[in-house]
Amino acid sequence: MLLERGSQLQTLSLLVDDARAGRGSVALVEGEAGCGKSTLLRAGTSAMDSWWGYCDPLSTPRPLGPLLDIASQVPGLVLGVDPFEAYDVLLRLARDRVDPVAIVVEDVHWADEATLGMLLHLGRRITDTHAVVAVSFRGDEVSPSLRRMLGDLGRHPHTHRLEVGPLSLGSVLELAGPAGLDAAALHAATAGNPFFVSEIVASGGDVPANVRDAVLARNAALPAAARDTIELVSAEPRGLELEHVPGVDATRGVLAVADGVVRFRHDLARRTTYDSLAPDRRVQLHRRLLGLLAGSRDVARLAHHAVGTRDPALVVAHAWPAAAEALARGAHLEALALYQAVSAQESVLTSEQRTQVLLEVADTLSRLDLQERSTDTARRAVGEAERSGDTLLLGKARFMLARALWRTGASAEAGDVGEQAVVTLRPLGPTSALADALRGAAQAQMLARHHLPALTRVRQAADVAAQVGDEAASIRAELIEGTIELVTGDPDRGVELLLSSLERARRRDDRQIVVESLGMLGSGGGEARLYDRAYRCLTELSAMAQDRNHDYQVAYSTSWQARIRCEQGRFDEALALAEPLTESQGSPISLATALGVVGRVRVRRGDADAMAPLDRVVALTGLELQHRWVSLCALAELHWLAGDLEAGRNAVRDAYAQSLTTDSPWAQGELGYWLWRNEGLDVPPPLAAKPFAAHMRGDWAAAADLWAGIGCPYEQALALLDGDADAVLSGLALLDRLGARPLAVRARRRLADLGVGRAPRRTTLAHPLGLTEREAEVHALLREGLTNAEIADRLVLSTRTVDHHVSAVLRKTGVSSRSELRDGFSSS
Repeated sequence: MLLERGSQLQTLSLLVDDARAGRGSVALVEGEAGCGKSTLLRAGTSAMDSWWGYCDPLSTPRPLGPLLDIASQVPGLVLGVDPFEAYDVLLRLARDRVDPVAIVVEDVHWADEATLGMLLHLGRRITDTHAVVAVSFRGDEVSPSLRRMLGDLGRHPHTHRLEVGPLSLGSVLELAGPAGLDAAALHAATAGNPFFVSEIVASGGDVPANVRDAVLARNAALPAAARDTIELVSAEPRGLELEHVPGVDATRGVLAVADGVVRFRHDLARRTTYDSLAPDRRVQLHRRLLGLLAGSRDVARLAHHAVGTRDPALVVAHAWPAAAEALARGAHLEALALYQAVSAQESVLTSEQRTQVLLEVADTLSRLDLQERSTDTARRAVGEAERSGDTLLLGKARFMLARALWRTGASAEAGDVGEQAVVTLRPLGPTSALADALRGAAQAQMLARHHLPALTRVRQAADVAAQVGDEAASIRAELIEGTIELVTGDPDRGVELLLSSLERARRRDDRQIVVESLGMLGSGGGEARLYDRAYRCLTELSAMAQDRNHDYQVAYSTSWQARIRCEQGRFDEALALAEPLTESQGSPISLATALGVVGRVRVRRGDADAMAPLDRVVALTGLELQHRWVSLCALAELHWLAGDLEAGRNAVRDAYAQSLTTDSPWAQGELGYWLWRNEGLDVPPPLAAKPFAAHMRGDWAAAADLWAGIGCPYEQALALLDGDADAVLSGLALLDRLGARPLAVRARRRLADLGVGRAPRRTTLAHPLGLTEREAEVHALLREGLTNAEIADRLVLSTRTVDHHVSAVLRKTGVSSRSELRDGFSSS
């Protein structure tokens, strides 16, 4: 009987009506084990089509198990190499329907990470479909991953939460009365749990001390053959196909058959039965099930039973392919558990196999952003490969260790180990492993911002990739060459090469190289201040990484999004992105970027405790210059604003000297600029980026125009503050809009020194376009069609100053040319 569930059923009914009208939604159904979540969902979806998927309490969850269940019910839905194609097919089918459909996923407290990613993907995109996504879970068994998914979906207005609680004493009386049981005692013993109540009522006896006793007493009353059957099914959490289960009828309702699968009526009864078995009996049952299921393509299911046999050879045979499948589907935690189960079977593994599985574990740990553990595992792999005498495997292990070391911030050691990988592999001739190692060595030189050494290595990598016909290695070589150009050479060519590698990866359907290309376009483009494309790429990367549970890439992309927003003067957005990352236990690379953003925003807004996050970055030893210089410049700026020029010089002097050994225009430019600001440098460094170099040469107007074109309003204001009174007023208006209080105080002091009071500032703020008085005069003369030289004569100004004012007017009026302004297209 379905008691006390009227309000939940009404909510489900309303959601079905919405789905019928093309307004899809998500229903999150929460309750303890045995409270009737499944019964509620069956009743709530009984009048519509429904596709059901299940999460099972396997030792390692079945990757995308619910999607596999749903695919067996939906024609045309096939799970291939890329599960996201199946997600999109599912959404399209739900969108194209006339009648509503329920997509039900049960027991997501047992879900693998890939399934949680699938639910996020569906939940965010369900609104324009004729579907209700219904998800059940136990509120007292919520994992951190599930909590994040619930939090994400819970932010959307189309998500609804339904709680299924215990039964009241009145409902227990209604159930227990016909059996002649003491309802009050039954309610007290079961806390109103519907399953517990129904089990005890079904046993027909007195109320036992606990439900376990009721379940086992009911089992004990069965014939021996029936007990054997229920014990066999208890060892298979997913349920067992009817063909493998003799004598279901003899179990007297303990087991039920649905869609050709035999299951316990509730998993609590199954777990109670299984937990009561002796260890030897469990091993016997798992061996039996492994034999019954031989030939199944469900490798996760076979791995579960192989682990249950405690037989090392069986664990290796079944858990290794299950781990590879889990990794391919983005279930990284599940893949890690399976790989670790394999690596523990040392007695049956060869030295080569031990090395290979350790490399798989190291790679999976890195994806989970557990970089220290990844490095430790990669070191073990190197040691194992050295003992094996397999040169190819040793080269691969050293390549993996180099990558792991870099992600822990040990950049110098990473570079050395990467070169060792090249030396190890060269005697073997052209191989894919050598192409990878050469590309890794090129990347190390690029990360150190050494242009020619990086190009030399990457072109060697491309040659080897071509010789062995390895297209993936060829694409990755192009990717690294593009990044080298982007950050130390020709940025336009760099973007062209990176877009080419991205397109080639998409044609090849290689998602990992797509991720790598987006990452380089995002971070490299961010460093080169090509913000729009960089931010778009990082947004796409972040979404892909979140869907695929790639924790390292999520943190990396988010930290760079924060840095870009900070440099664009969008301080609130920058902090919202960066602050959650500052407590990360993952890679120090993402941590340093996030801390630098938080520190720089605090410096520029005058917030308290600006020094603390910057000092944390200084304490992260071993990081490359690219991950430190922003924080060091923020420290120098903090001291400059406070008037402590010596401390400002000390903050950046060593890093500036290091930048001169690189080919990075932005490192040289920004570090040199802040050394110059703190009176430690007279001329711009040789490779300084154009806006920094212009300002350091004294051409504040050119610098301001360059910064305006790039989209850095704070740096633009810094340049304007070195100009005439009108320029300072323009800079002050920018700073006030940014909330950059410390520099705004300097601007007002500068105006006082120039003999300008507050009235012009109020006039500027009152102008509908935010123009200063001088800019308003220039605006009027531009509308008359005067040239810059004519305006300079009319206002008795230099041509350079007029050039600056014209640029400011065009920007503030939202037009791209003076002809648009003259023809009346401005917003004045």
